[in-house]
Amino acid sequence: MNLLQDVEEVVVACPPGLATGGTELLHQLYFKLKSFGVNIKMYYIGPRHDNPVAPRFEKYEVEYILSIKDRQSTLLVVPETITELLENFREIRPAIWWLSVDNYLVTRTTFRSKLKIRYWRKYLTGRLVTRPEIDFNDKRIIHLAQSQYAMDFLKHKKVDSIYYLSDYLNGVFLNQQVDYTSRYRKDIVLYNPLKGLAATARIMARFPQFNYVPLANMTPEQVCGLCRSAKVYIDFGHHPGKDRFPREAAILGCCVITNRRGAAGFHQDVGIMDEYKFNDDKTGLAAIGQKISEILSNYDEKVADFHSYRKTIRHEEAVFEKSLRQIFWRETP
Repeated sequence: MNLLQDVEEVVVACPPGLATGGTELLHQLYFKLKSFGVNIKMYYIGPRHDNPVAPRFEKYEVEYILSIKDRQSTLLVVPETITELLENFREIRPAIWWLSVDNYLVTRTTFRSKLKIRYWRKYLTGRLVTRPEIDFNDKRIIHLAQSQYAMDFLKHKKVDSIYYLSDYLNGVFLNQQVDYTSRYRKDIVLYNPLKGLAATARIMARFPQFNYVPLANMTPEQVCGLCRSAKVYIDFGHHPGKDRFPREAAILGCCVITNRRGAAGFHQDVGIMDEYKFNDDKTGLAAIGQKISEILSNYDEKVADFHSYRKTIRHEEAVFEKSLRQIFWRETP
């Protein structure tokens, strides 16, 4: 039995007008299933927008609906951060796509997040109540895991129905002409200021001689330009899922350095050599600084260490399509 047996419509829930790695992945799912001939719609959860489709996602030719019919012939896919939407339905077939693990956990622990969740709950149901925990024993729920980190989390929850469904990069990054030599590169160390800033700040204070440049408030094209001219990308965030920044930087020629937190602790999610993964507390600072220095001085040699990682990244779209067929139609590999 395939997941689309007796399903007349697939609905993918997503926040409106928000262009992030996670929301793009939801649109990629929509786009691929639509290209396979599936009757699929987007449903934007939250305050109504005149146009809830983020400009970056207009290329996915989105058709969206304003309400969802509660019927057994509808399969509703929600990311793990808005599972409260499932409570509004009794007949619908529910599926949770785990784009992260930590983000799910954080929304249930921090005061600020609970306030945000209470707001969403009031909007969705008209009642100001606390978000409930997911019932991991509910056999009706289909669980899709974007990372091996999420797979491991769900297995520890003893979930039976788990399917691995990762993602792929925006073509903006994959279609670039990239020179994997030091000829046009500068001694620049890129970082994401929105994640792991405390650890990054320690590194910057300990090694002020390096030229650090943040990747923030940029279009994908601007990120491409910086990554094509830099030698190093460091990421000491919590890696709640299989993050895109390390892959985007690597495919554009940056040598990637991370910690071992979250998904970075799994080679399937961040497939770089172990010598480029470090403890990001005070005990690991010296080794991190030494590795950055090695890359800046020997880029042409070190960039070859990421050949296998780049090869995997280039094949992710084909793997995504193959996974969709195996999950939804039970096609054999």
